[in-house]
Amino acid sequence: MRSPYLAAFAIALAALLLLLAKPAVAAPPCVEAELAPCGGALETGSPSSECCAQLRLQQPCLCGYMRNDPKIWNLVHSPNGHKVAAVCGFPFPSC
Repeated sequence: MRSPYLAAFAIALAALLLLLAKPAVAAPPCVEAELAPCGGALETGSPSSECCAQLRLQQPCLCGYMRNDPKIWNLVHSPNGHKVAAVCGFPFPSC
């Protein structure tokens, strides 16, 4: 007689876990153009708040951008690229 109770308990537990599970958060799409606000910052080392916000949103994409375009790699690894990361409080990408 235990098996019907055990099965009901297992189903109830599974339903509870599904209700409590956090939905997966989709990663932002990787669009290089979203980093346009940072163009001037990489020349001056003085990023705007919009640049910093976009860097945070695009963080999962940065290594891919650098792998696909040597110009981006050079900009990011320039002294001003390091300044931008520091001013934004953004961890410098280690790819």
